[in-house]
Amino acid sequence: VLELWQAMQQGRVNDPVRDRAQRLALAARDAPGPLYTLGLPRLSRLEEGFLAQWATRHPVRQLPWLPALPERRVLLDAAWQPDTQVSMRERAAALRQRLCASPMQPDLRLLEAPDLEAQAQAAASQVRQWVAQGHARIALVTLDRMAARRLRALLERDRILIEDETGWTFATTAVAHVLDRLFALLQDDCYHRDLLDLFKSPFIFADLESDCRLSAVAKLERAIANEGLVSGLSQFMASAQKSAPAALPMLARLEAARARLSGHRRTLGQWQQALLAALADLGADQAFAADVAGRQLLRLLQTLSVQVAAHPGRYAFAAWREWLALQMDQGTFRDDGIESPIRLVSPAGARLRDFDAAVLLGADAAHLPPASVGGVFNDRIRADLGLPETAHKHTELRSTLSDILSHIPRVLVTWQSSMEGDPNPVSPWLEVLDGFHRLAWGVCLKQTMPATPAAPTPPASPPTWPVPMRLPARISASAWQSLVACPYRFYARHILMLAEEEAV
Repeated sequence: VLELWQAMQQGRVNDPVRDRAQRLALAARDAPGPLYTLGLPRLSRLEEGFLAQWATRHPVRQLPWLPALPERRVLLDAAWQPDTQVSMRERAAALRQRLCASPMQPDLRLLEAPDLEAQAQAAASQVRQWVAQGHARIALVTLDRMAARRLRALLERDRILIEDETGWTFATTAVAHVLDRLFALLQDDCYHRDLLDLFKSPFIFADLESDCRLSAVAKLERAIANEGLVSGLSQFMASAQKSAPAALPMLARLEAARARLSGHRRTLGQWQQALLAALADLGADQAFAADVAGRQLLRLLQTLSVQVAAHPGRYAFAAWREWLALQMDQGTFRDDGIESPIRLVSPAGARLRDFDAAVLLGADAAHLPPASVGGVFNDRIRADLGLPETAHKHTELRSTLSDILSHIPRVLVTWQSSMEGDPNPVSPWLEVLDGFHRLAWGVCLKQTMPATPAAPTPPASPPTWPVPMRLPARISASAWQSLVACPYRFYARHILMLAEEEAV
């Protein structure tokens, strides 16, 4: 850590925090006029210093942001009031005298679903209903990525497209699988499953005709199975020369790509250039350029190559691969080919925006608020360094949730009651809100979705027996052993000819 800090101080390593501090300092020094702010969350010390420095030259004015539903904001402030001197029952009674009717009903629903599928089905049904009613601008606030993925699949099945503003890490895309298989072939001497998996990918050999390529791969796969080859690129090439000559050019291109990424320690820039050249050898650059995620991944690899070009350190292949995996985990892919008023957003991305309706997915105790991440930078150290602590992050997130509930008129909040067989309670913030609402108006906001009944078993019908082929004239020893061990397996494999391919 000390060496890294010294390198940052000497300017040998790019430090985005220092660069941002310098940009803010220059902007405050050259302040051209008044500065207006709107709806800023809790500021860091750096940002507070920037505003203070700007205020020495020109006024800094904070614009008021008024919620569209002020009565809801009054209710939320009363329910989540941190003051412990006044009990919740007394606060609820005081609000009941101020507001005769609940500002939450009937447009706020807290729906408890039995499982992930039921949660996604309920959210999709609500979105369809809103769309049918003419409410086009809908926010899908994602707290649980699994639920968001399932909801998106259900809506796209009905041709309801979603514009995803949150994105996905590049490590979860299909194009990143090409890099993973290529790196695996470098480390395990071309294990046959990794080789076939890579060759079957649609993101390589884009310059070859698809049917011819897949036919050659199928012949290569049969040759590998027949000869029992486990690994070794030279053995695969020898086998292909006899049984699958159409696969030889592909194996030769793989050999050239592996040669580019083999060797000893290199700089990060050299490793990046070698990777781009290897992808070109495999024809993956053309396939990436024709894919939305592939174009963004290719752009990321090229950007990283430029950024680390001046870094002089030399690293082994394993260290560079670990560094690249970290960059891909931090990089975000966004599908920019879809334009839709229905948007998948983060909680912070829904603030200060006008939506007709919103769905909060995964509002359970595990996601709202999220669990604090341990490690070296605990809350005490973060406070000393001026970084936001866990309590401050939770306060900011609860403020964001309050903004969403008091600005968007129609809101459905969902969570699943059980996860992997264990109880999954609702967020404590929503539990407090529901309890406060029951004390004030005697109405529970939470609703429980009934479990989906099992589909009825269709009536049994007489089976239709396939006409078996004649008995084989000769059988192998393994087939005879199959007949002795399990006549049903022998019947399926050797009479109905349903035998699977032999494993290597």
